[in-house]
Amino acid sequence: MDIEKLDLGLSPHLRVTCNGNLEIRGSDRDDTRIEGHTINLEVDEAENIATVNSSGNTTIRVPENASIELLEVVGNLHLKGINGPVVLESIRGSCYARRMGALTINTMFGEARLRDINGEIVVGSVDGGITLQDLKAPCSIGNVVGDLLGRNFANNLSVENVTGDIAIRTAILPESTFSLSCDGGVTIRVQAESSVRFQVPSEVPVQAGSDVQVLDEEGQQVFVLGDGEALVNVLSAREVTIKSQAVHDDEATYTYSFSLGRELSQGIADMTADLEAQFSVLESSLAENISDRVRRHVEKRLDIAKRQVEAAKRRVEYETERTQKYADRGSGLGFSIDFDAATKSRDPVSEEERLLILKMLEEGKVSVQEAEELLSVLEGKG
Repeated sequence: MDIEKLDLGLSPHLRVTCNGNLEIRGSDRDDTRIEGHTINLEVDEAENIATVNSSGNTTIRVPENASIELLEVVGNLHLKGINGPVVLESIRGSCYARRMGALTINTMFGEARLRDINGEIVVGSVDGGITLQDLKAPCSIGNVVGDLLGRNFANNLSVENVTGDIAIRTAILPESTFSLSCDGGVTIRVQAESSVRFQVPSEVPVQAGSDVQVLDEEGQQVFVLGDGEALVNVLSAREVTIKSQAVHDDEATYTYSFSLGRELSQGIADMTADLEAQFSVLESSLAENISDRVRRHVEKRLDIAKRQVEAAKRRVEYETERTQKYADRGSGLGFSIDFDAATKSRDPVSEEERLLILKMLEEGKVSVQEAEELLSVLEGKG
């Protein structure tokens, strides 16, 4: 991999097109670094602006106050530690963003996972589901094909349409407004001391806790906690569940269930990107170092190895999502992992899957018990 250093100042603006996996991270350095294969990179710079076109996997390090415009990414995208505004025009892959400023996603064909976002979030369409956690500013979501899972919203939330379910756990601040619409069920869990007014269409079935006050209003159902200072307006849903609880209730279970799958999938994605980069390096060196016959043989083996890694990644992600998603709707959010639900007969766990889980155990992202439980799930053991 080659590194190109650019002197664009502390607040550079990058316009990027990438046909491959892309990682952009903010740093405390005052230069911009672009890492990739020179043959795949085209970089033009003028003052504090750089235009980057890449036909392969690319890693970019920028000063933390940089602003980014991603015109098109055909691959997975990782963003972290960027305080300036980031605009994503088109992504054909998943997006993982953490510790960011303002973030705009226009079109995405893949899953979005956004965490610890300090600026406003605007999402046009996501085809693959979306997970939101620790948002400090207003969030506006257009169309989501899949589920929306959320935790800890410190401001307004607007969701135009979700084809699957919406599940949210958060403290709702007074005068905040949530507007939600989905084809599936809406489950909301708030703190017992919250002051919230819930409005639900009259034809939608609602399950609410005994501490929720029920009011009769023409054309809609109204449920109130406290003085009803904040508003949660459910415009459409198959069913609605409203739960309130003390701050500490089920916290350990929730943290485990919400974080484990996300950390596993994030780690798997990072490892896959690293492996793909290594495969790319090996492939690029074949033509120079070995004969055509040997090169064809090695290329075939590399292709098989890549397919095995991708298959392992898909299986681990599927099982993680499957076991943590709505295990018990009657308990509120239903995020707790029920490993028994995934113990149907499976093929033996592959060596690639075992190595991925052991790698995450080594890095401290899962405990020994969690790793054993996940291996049991993949092996189909009770």
